[in-house]
Amino acid sequence: MYSRVGRLHGVQSEPTAVYQNFKKGWCLMNQEHPNYGLKTGITWTEWWRKLVKKSLGDHPGSLKAADELIKIFGTAEGWRPIDGALPLLDELKGSNIDLGIISNFDPRLQPILISLGMDGYFTFVTTSYDAGVLKPDPAIFKYSENLYKKLTGKDLDGRNALHIGDSYELDYSSALSVGWNAALVNSSGLVTQNTDCGQVFRDLYELRTYFKNVLKTTQLSNLKE
Repeated sequence: MYSRVGRLHGVQSEPTAVYQNFKKGWCLMNQEHPNYGLKTGITWTEWWRKLVKKSLGDHPGSLKAADELIKIFGTAEGWRPIDGALPLLDELKGSNIDLGIISNFDPRLQPILISLGMDGYFTFVTTSYDAGVLKPDPAIFKYSENLYKKLTGKDLDGRNALHIGDSYELDYSSALSVGWNAALVNSSGLVTQNTDCGQVFRDLYELRTYFKNVLKTTQLSNLKE
C-alpha cells in the first residue's frame, strides 16, 4: 500500500525497501515518540507523517502520500478482518458475551470499526491514545474496567474477563499481571512449547472451537442444575 500510494505522488520505491524502512522507522518512532506522540509534543497525524517519510524517503511527494495513507488507513480500505475473526465474534456475541477491544492504537480505531461494519460487536473500545498509556501498562486494563462500567453500569471483574492477543508480553502476561485471564493466539509460532503459557491457540479457528466446547459444557451444566 505504501509503495502504491507513493508512486501516485511520484515516489519511486521498491516495496521490499519500503517495508524494511517502515520496520526501522516504526521502532525509532516508538522510542522517540511513544503512543503516537501523545506526550512528546506532536499529534498522532504528525507521528504518521514522520513514519511515512522514513518509509518512502525524503521526497517532495512523501507528505502528500502520507496524508492520503492516513485517510486510507482510517477506513475499511486499509484493513480487513484476520482469518477466523468474524466467525469467532459471531459465536461469542451470539452467546451474549460482552466483547471489548484494548489496543495500542491512535484515535481512528472506532471509525475504522464502523467503516468495517464491526462496531456492533463491541461493548467498549479502548485505545492506548485515549487511555494515555500503552500495553503492557496495567493502567490500560483499569481504564477499560472503568469504561465498561461507565457504558454498562456494571462492574468488570478481571477474574471473569479474558484478554485475547497475539503478543506474550503486551497481551498475555500483562493481562495476567492485573488479575485477568488470558489467551494467546500464536499464529506467528514465536511462543515455544517451553513457554509457561497455558492457553495458547494456533489461530482464531482453534480458539473458536475451544469456546464452542466451553459454552456447550456450561449450557449442559446449567440444564442439570
